[in-house]
Amino acid sequence: TIDGEELSFARAQIVVAAASVGADAIDSVCTDLNDADSLRRDCERARAVGFRGKMAIHPRQVDVINQAFTPTAADVDRARRLIDVYEAFRVDGKLPATYEVIYGHAWASEGRSTQSGDVHTFPLAQLKRR
Repeated sequence: TIDGEELSFARAQIVVAAASVGADAIDSVCTDLNDADSLRRDCERARAVGFRGKMAIHPRQVDVINQAFTPTAADVDRARRLIDVYEAFRVDGKLPATYEVIYGHAWASEGRSTQSGDVHTFPLAQLKRR
């Protein structure tokens, strides 16, 4: 299909398999060279699933792909904040009073420790370093 929904499960498996060995998942090509909007949407879907890039079959696809997979200033700022929280947690085992996790949730959790169940967010720090 045009949107490739039938490939969603397989694409997710690729992302998980790549992450399990510390590799970057790179999405397959978009064969429609004349539809930049379709390529852009496909890149956005791939990035949302966790792909770190996309293959191109023509030089005119490169700009669209680069725009889609290049982090915005807000993405970089959020990643840096997450890493700062992670590093602070490693030092004393306590989360700051409030912080924003990748999904935008905020906690008022002074003194929350590894026992509270929030530590599952910190492997994201390793991903965000890349």
